[in-house]
Amino acid sequence: MTLPHYPITPIPDTAPSATPSLWNARYLEIDENFDTVDEAISGINESVAALEPAVLQLQTNGFPIFFNTFAF
Repeated sequence: MTLPHYPITPIPDTAPSATPSLWNARYLEIDENFDTVDEAISGINESVAALEPAVLQLQTNGFPIFFNTFAF
């Protein structure tokens, strides 16, 4: 997956850091990057949901481990 804005455009060192006009474009770039990641994750979630439940279950030492289980 490639992000539309990598890296995010840096803010010039000569400008004050709290100037909204300097940050607005960066926020739009960040939002577009998050939208791209969200679309990619949605596609993965749809693919996983389409799998049969039996495929999503593992057996470890006789105990079932499901897709949403964390093992420590």
